[in-house]
Amino acid sequence: MERNIGLSIVALWVKYSRTIYIHTLYKVIILLKNKLPCCMNVHKARFRKIGEKIKKLRKSAGYSSYENFAMDYELSRMYYWQVENGRNITLEYLFNLLNIFKVSPKDFFDDID
Repeated sequence: MERNIGLSIVALWVKYSRTIYIHTLYKVIILLKNKLPCCMNVHKARFRKIGEKIKKLRKSAGYSSYENFAMDYELSRMYYWQVENGRNITLEYLFNLLNIFKVSPKDFFDDID
């Protein structure tokens, strides 16, 4: 029952809000996965892992410079740099990056705990 309610909440956020943040998604996932109370502070290490993974994807796409990557895909250079360094981002921005890299969200989050 808890799982269905949580998934419904996530579905509503995604449907009606373009600004669901990764930390919010993580809180819901943790709550559903471990059935623990959802804490307000999310470990910044997870954001760093997400940023590091995005940086690896950029480098594997042949871009040694984040600035060149951002300019080629018409992204804000400063914001993209912040993302690679662990800034909290929206799902919309993350999905945009995943589309650029041609990676599914499932594959992206597969090895991030």
